[in-house]
Amino acid sequence: MPVFRLEIAHIRAENEGGPRYDKGYGDPDVFDNLLLMCNMHHKMIDKIEPDRHPVDRLEGWKRAREAARSSR
Repeated sequence: MPVFRLEIAHIRAENEGGPRYDKGYGDPDVFDNLLLMCNMHHKMIDKIEPDRHPVDRLEGWKRAREAARSSR
């Protein structure tokens, strides 16, 4: 049985001061603002290198993953 070690990551932070926080975005828990990531990569984009992971890059990752999934 496979075991998935994934976390729900926010593209735009939930709270002010968080990485990529956008006051005007609205509800940060909407599906369009969420990514499934392993712990290591979640930490990388939020804590270690948040400046290297802007919103447009993360949204691109999300679109690519969803497109790959839907083409199966």
